[in-house]
Amino acid sequence: MNKILLPFLIAILMSACGYDNEPIIRQIPLPVNRKIEKKTTMKDTNTATLDLPSTTKALVLRTDFSSDATWDKVCNMISLSGKNLGFSAAVEYINQKEFDNLKLEKLYPRNENYKCWYLFIVDSVTIGHEDHPILCVDLTTQEDNTFRLIPQEMWAVDNNLAISNMDFWEFQDEVDSEGIFRGV
Repeated sequence: MNKILLPFLIAILMSACGYDNEPIIRQIPLPVNRKIEKKTTMKDTNTATLDLPSTTKALVLRTDFSSDATWDKVCNMISLSGKNLGFSAAVEYINQKEFDNLKLEKLYPRNENYKCWYLFIVDSVTIGHEDHPILCVDLTTQEDNTFRLIPQEMWAVDNNLAISNMDFWEFQDEVDSEGIFRGV
């Protein structure tokens, strides 16, 4: 397909699906008596799933609170990713201490409120690595189906996964020797 036409088609599809190219940063209010359903997972029968917010946008979930400056830097890099091409990641940033040191098994099974089938995690690897690779998690399976991506490629991953232009495994196949997707 014509490389000039593809970004235009993606923009039209995203607009039709309600993506507005403006990332949302919000603090989700925590209810006093937060309900967490007890569900079993393949890894731990005593694990409770998280009550993720009701949204169609992908979440960028902060699970490491060791550096506010690095978190801000990563969020800024995500917000700027793809801008030079007229794109951006349609994501919501979740910055709540309740998710500190979150284990992946707490994400399964995906709760019904969260409509997106994948999410992004800013964890200790993201904070500590010089390239800040973000963990992308496929929530359709209870296996550790993940890959890492640099924040500058968030727009490409989110846009393509959101409209099913590319599959999760296609990004996994393009990771480098460190296991990080840096673009194609």
